[in-house]
Amino acid sequence: MKTRIHTFLSIAVLPFALFSCMKEFRSELPAPEPLVTISATIPGPTKVEAVDAETGIDWNWQAGDQVAVLSGDNVSVFDIRNGFGPKEASFIGKLITGDSYTILYPGSYTSIKALEGISLSEQMQTGLDSKAHLKYFAALEGLSDYKQFSFSSESGTLRQCGVLRFQLTLPEETVAVSRISLKAGEPVFHSGNAAEALSDELAISIGEGELGADKTIIAWMNTSWFDDVIPAETPLTLSVNAGEFNWVYDITPAADKTIKSGFVNKITVADASVWATGGRYADGDGTQENPWQIKTAKQLSIMREDLVSKEMRYFKLVADIDMAGMEWKPLNNAEPFDKFLSFDGDGHTLYNLTVGEDVAYPSFAGVLYGTIKDVTFTNANIAAGNNKAGVVAGYMGTADNFTANVISGVVVKNATISADRHVGPVVGQVATGDNTISDTHVLGGTVTGAEYAGGFAGYIQQGTVTGCSSNATVSGTKHVGGFVGKTETPVFTDCWYEGGTLTISASGNNQSGGFVGYAAKVNDLGATFTGCYVKEATLKMSAGQRIGGFVGQADLGNTFFKCYVKDATIEAGQNSAGFVGVDYANTSDLVPGGGIYQCYVDGGSITASAANCGGFAGYPEKAVIKNCFSTMDVEGGNLAAIGGFIGICKGNVTVQYCYSAGEVSGTNTATLGAFVGNADANNTTHINACIGWSSTLPFAGKIKTGCDVSGNYCGTEGTISYQAAILGWDPAIWDFSAKLK
Repeated sequence: MKTRIHTFLSIAVLPFALFSCMKEFRSELPAPEPLVTISATIPGPTKVEAVDAETGIDWNWQAGDQVAVLSGDNVSVFDIRNGFGPKEASFIGKLITGDSYTILYPGSYTSIKALEGISLSEQMQTGLDSKAHLKYFAALEGLSDYKQFSFSSESGTLRQCGVLRFQLTLPEETVAVSRISLKAGEPVFHSGNAAEALSDELAISIGEGELGADKTIIAWMNTSWFDDVIPAETPLTLSVNAGEFNWVYDITPAADKTIKSGFVNKITVADASVWATGGRYADGDGTQENPWQIKTAKQLSIMREDLVSKEMRYFKLVADIDMAGMEWKPLNNAEPFDKFLSFDGDGHTLYNLTVGEDVAYPSFAGVLYGTIKDVTFTNANIAAGNNKAGVVAGYMGTADNFTANVISGVVVKNATISADRHVGPVVGQVATGDNTISDTHVLGGTVTGAEYAGGFAGYIQQGTVTGCSSNATVSGTKHVGGFVGKTETPVFTDCWYEGGTLTISASGNNQSGGFVGYAAKVNDLGATFTGCYVKEATLKMSAGQRIGGFVGQADLGNTFFKCYVKDATIEAGQNSAGFVGVDYANTSDLVPGGGIYQCYVDGGSITASAANCGGFAGYPEKAVIKNCFSTMDVEGGNLAAIGGFIGICKGNVTVQYCYSAGEVSGTNTATLGAFVGNADANNTTHINACIGWSSTLPFAGKIKTGCDVSGNYCGTEGTISYQAAILGWDPAIWDFSAKLK
């Protein structure tokens, strides 16, 4: 019993003890902050001051509205209560005390600085006369009490937004409006509530802006809580983007004009005839700071009308454009070819450029003086006839050398282009040394020509080409190249031709190759090729002569450094090879520089239909080839002078530190060699410290008396790297695993 009684007593006492503790705990909690209710009035219709008093805006309270009350660093946000009216409402929030108060609307902004950060530069109206996008914002300062107030200057110091109303009647041909702007000759407008947020333009975009029969649009936009004063004689331009049209109305006020905060300010154009047809572009004035903006085919077509002799004009694409149905007339394609152009594609695409052969320099730019950048040409079709032609430009620079010229960031995609000579998907002919082409690529193009046809350019005389490529299908008769048909003294760096097919449809000295057909010379000077390559290309040139996987013929002064051909398939005629068909690139006692250094042919095959065929060089004469190799398979049938590295080696040739390791086959064993088929020259021929990697063939099929073919290795003992080390090859160039560094 005691136990039971004890237990009962314990249970009975517990609630009283717990209640006592709770009272103690509650007494330690802070008292809740008192809530207060305030009343606020929003302004009535805000009207145009002294002008058209019927036009105004009603600001009304809405569900979810808040106001923020500030006193010093203290802030309290008040929420609107149910039962509010359009103009009067009650708000509830935590009590705030102080000597002076500031009221902010909307209440999501809890400091003046936050309201100053409002941006008015990206406004959008949907429909012809919609006000749904307009927002009221205000700061009411210097209140001694906040329990009851009105957003008016009678309650305190008031800063509040303004509104600008456009009512514009446009020409009859206008169908829809997409943007309206008012631009001044100086920054007189506020693009936000910060005093320093000045701009020279106020603008609003229009969605669903199709016009009715009266061709009138009403547009509304918020302005800041500052008055914008436009001084007298300030040039103003009112612009309307309207599909294919850009209507412009120039205004110069005789007296000061003000766009007032807290009011609806109105701009009305009732006469449709005042709009200038000179506003043919989407925007801009043709200067570098403000290029003409192009977004329609019609705007594109009038570019040539605004080009000026020896003055640069600036254009910028702001949309992709389909040029289907336009017979394009190239820009700057008439004497004296001196109109300057800067064309910024801004990443956009021009589709279906079409140019016929009845115009000079069929292309987009004609003769390019200036810059074309960051644009893609897709499905261009150019039939040039006996003209120099390219998709981007027919010709680039002239002897008059007016200005430096640039093509950069351009893509030519799925183009079809044909011409008798000087033809390429990017440019037909590049003439002067101040031309620069970079980061430009040809994808899926088809090029048909006769002489000087290339998968990138037809003929490059001078200039600099960097980081460019092509995979075009190219056919022609002479001086045909996967990248360029013919060169003189340009500089190529890190460019390539990959995956394309070249076809030569005639016999004779065709001088054609996977990268460049004919690397010619000017005053014993040639081009420089560094880090360029041909990969997985097919060369169908069995009737042609002077054919190379990289270059068909290289004349004196041309330099090739760290270039290569990989996995190419070549069908060629006489004097052909995996890298260079005929090599006249250098004789050290005749010209400094020039030659082939640290280049290679890796894999693939070459099948010869005529004599003098090699895995690397077909017919070198006046040449220097050092630190190069070939693993290409060479098939010569019963032809003469077939070699794993060189077909026939003529005079004034130096070949050192090179090897061949492809399969070499042919039935004419008299001039069949693992490295060279026929060393057919005098004592000016030097082949030293080289390797012919073969267990069945001699190093050279035939060596003419007097040739210096010495200090070489032929066989398969050990490894190539082992034999190379014995021959004294430079470890700074070779890693002795049969590859160049």
